[in-house]
Amino acid sequence: LGLCRSPACRQTFEGAETIILDTNYRSSQKILECANKLIKNNRNRLSKDLKAFHGEGCKVCYNNLSDSFGEASLVAKTIKEEKEKYGYNYNDFAILYRANYLSRDIEGALTRSGIPYKIYGGVKFYERKEIKDSLAYLRILVNKQDDLSLTRIINEPKRGVGETLLSKYKEIANENNTSLYEAIKNNLEECKRSEARNSLLSFFEIIEKYSEQVSKGVELENVLDGLLKDTGYYDMIQENEEEERKENIKELMNNMTYFELNSEDPSLSSFLQEITLFTSQDEIDTGDYVSLMTIHTAKGLEFKSVFIVGLCEGVFPSVKSLEENDENIEEERRLAYVAFTRAMERLHLSSNYGINYVVHSNNTPSRFIREIKDCLELNSAFKTSANNGIKTYISEGRITRNATPSSTPKKEIKPLNDIVWSVGDKLNHSVYGQGIVLRVDGDLINIAFKDPAYGVKTLLGKHGSLSKI
Repeated sequence: LGLCRSPACRQTFEGAETIILDTNYRSSQKILECANKLIKNNRNRLSKDLKAFHGEGCKVCYNNLSDSFGEASLVAKTIKEEKEKYGYNYNDFAILYRANYLSRDIEGALTRSGIPYKIYGGVKFYERKEIKDSLAYLRILVNKQDDLSLTRIINEPKRGVGETLLSKYKEIANENNTSLYEAIKNNLEECKRSEARNSLLSFFEIIEKYSEQVSKGVELENVLDGLLKDTGYYDMIQENEEEERKENIKELMNNMTYFELNSEDPSLSSFLQEITLFTSQDEIDTGDYVSLMTIHTAKGLEFKSVFIVGLCEGVFPSVKSLEENDENIEEERRLAYVAFTRAMERLHLSSNYGINYVVHSNNTPSRFIREIKDCLELNSAFKTSANNGIKTYISEGRITRNATPSSTPKKEIKPLNDIVWSVGDKLNHSVYGQGIVLRVDGDLINIAFKDPAYGVKTLLGKHGSLSKI
């Protein structure tokens, strides 16, 4: 007697028997109904229906939001509600996504809500190399005195500036009490190799070109896109075949677009200031936090409440699988099956119909949602126009309107203030709330905010969002 998984196995081993293990000891029956219904669409599989050991449970909840920001905000809100209602700890929650770039809005929503989180099998969005490089390029456009940012990107991509040459320029900057930017720009003859000297000359021309574009109010995402093209950063990624890095940069541009449409001050300086909210968070050192991870990383794990975000066509299933063959779609469906069955008690599925710069189109709900439409329940508290649209989609298998992301007209830009700051001054920030000045360093001030979710930040002292108390 033996185990076999295919007709070929039974033909090879006479007397072999197939034993179906169909009792599931993790998920409730309602969750398994969705998983079973989904995987039945795969032809290349051994037929089985999982049955729950732990009873019926509650239906799987699905929401389609107007954009990824709203989708992430709903996830954060629901986590807080379930934690209070069911007595869950934060480590009872997991947020799963198909690709790493999708973590950006989720991280932002959790941070704004004061929810601790940790990313498994990867790094936080704003800690990824390509994002740090992109932000360093942008900071140089608005602040040529930022030696740290310049040091980071002066040789990204390679321009022949080794440690020895860079140290020499730092000495020149110190001797002349000037920035590293000015030291290199005004002393190119110190670079003996003509190829490296020409490369640096081109670098400074590009920086000046895009600094001027910023001053003229060119859209932020276009500034970054052109900057990375002209500097050869995109080519470097392409040569190294690092497609995921490019996806992350596109997601950063998506963030910049949303910021410009919704911010009171849609300037590059204001955008970079807001990013400090996410780049200055302390690492979680307690055992109670929400887990963020790709679905591949989640294999073998289980959580009481699971959120699967970004269930959009071209995202999950991925655009690559859609371009290939049915076998790849089936593999994506098996991956969705794995994701569904990570949930023990509650499963939340979501998508949005905002613009996705990675797939170059507006999002539409995933085919996987249509395949399990009878198992889904819309949360009545969030039956927005977006959800009304998906009702038609899941019943008829199509989108009945050309959805576009909602946008808010740009508001009047807040003027810079003329406050002179001193250590110990109490202040108010329009987003972060009350704080106290710890250190003054030229135009920058180090602030400890009263709300522990924001902690200590370094901000532009003249920014219009700051006022003295």
